Amino acid sequence: MVHPHFSTEKAFVQQEGTTYKDDFGIGDLSDFRKLAFIEYDLNIGEAPIFYFYRITNDDYIQWIDVFLNDENDEKSIVEASKKPQKIVCQYKYDYDFSFIGNLLIVFTEFIHARSMFDGRVIKFKSDLISDIQFRQIQENIANRKKGAAKSKLLDLMKVNGLSPKVHDAKKGLYLSRCVNSGNHYLFISISPEKEEWGCGYCKRKGGIEELEQWISEKKQSKN
Repeated sequence: MVHPHFSTEKAFVQQEGTTYKDDFGIGDLSDFRKLAFIEYDLNIGEAPIFYFYRITNDDYIQWIDVFLNDENDEKSIVEASKKPQKIVCQYKYDYDFSFIGNLLIVFTEFIHARSMFDGRVIKFKSDLISDIQFRQIQENIANRKKGAAKSKLLDLMKVNGLSPKVHDAKKGLYLSRCVNSGNHYLFISISPEKEEWGCGYCKRKGGIEELEQWISEKKQSKN
């Protein structure tokens, strides 16, 4: 079986994922094809992003994202093509599924892992993925998020306006706004069962006591 786009490049590492800490290397935009445009509402502003894909010689689907000023911003794409870009997503191509089926699987994992759901998608456009297929992706993610946990850590976050939400009910994972969300749009990851949290961007983690201390520090810095 031949997939629609074949790259002569091989994956930098043989692993899957799409978290902000993953390192899948870099790639030239000329070796990628257009996948989709998505505009997100990140609370601190809107983020129009164009995604490009390729399938490597050793059968990995890889993505590169280019942040735009608006939907018609070709200049940013031209600038991004002048130097290698970070690969933000990598999953093994599964020949048990069609090409579109593979893209849908990866899209679901990507948006779920990056927490860009819960009404945060303002606009979606793609010549490969239909609007109906994208709505199915959103429904699949929503089904993962069903469930609720009782936790003093979650209660503390709610009281302080961090708005924790279920991320993956099966795994017992939650996400919330960061205490330092004024400086970035990434989320705190939470394990209510362990009463633990962590923000990779801020390099802060701990339990209830550490979160209370961080919130106190932030309030004092504003005074």
